[in-house]
Amino acid sequence: MLHAIVDQVLTETVVKAIVQRVLTKLAPTAVSRSVTDLRAAIGGRERIQGQRIDRAVLEAGVRGRVDDWRGLLNRRPAYGRQLLGEMLAGPITFTPTGRVYRFRGERRSVR
Repeated sequence: MLHAIVDQVLTETVVKAIVQRVLTKLAPTAVSRSVTDLRAAIGGRERIQGQRIDRAVLEAGVRGRVDDWRGLLNRRPAYGRQLLGEMLAGPITFTPTGRVYRFRGERRSVR
C-alpha cells in the first residue's frame, strides 16, 4: 500500500494544492472597498515580512520536498511507514475505486 500512496497521493495535484493553501493562508483576511486598502491588501499578499512571494519558487520548493518524500518512501519503506505513523493521528483507510484507491487519514495537529 505504501507504493499506492507514493503513486496516488504525492502527485503534482498535491503540489499545486499545497501551494494554493500556503498562499491562501498568507493572504490578508479582510479587504476594504477603498482603493488604498485594496492596494495594501494586494501588496500584503505579495510580501510577507518584507519579502515578495514568488509562486514559481514556492511551487518548486514544494515539488522538491514532495519528490524527496517519494524517493524516501520508495528507497526506505520501513522508514517511510514510521514517518507516516508520526504524521498521522490514526490509521489510513484504503477504499478501492476501480483501478485506484481512495485514502483517508487524519493528520496530527501541528504545534
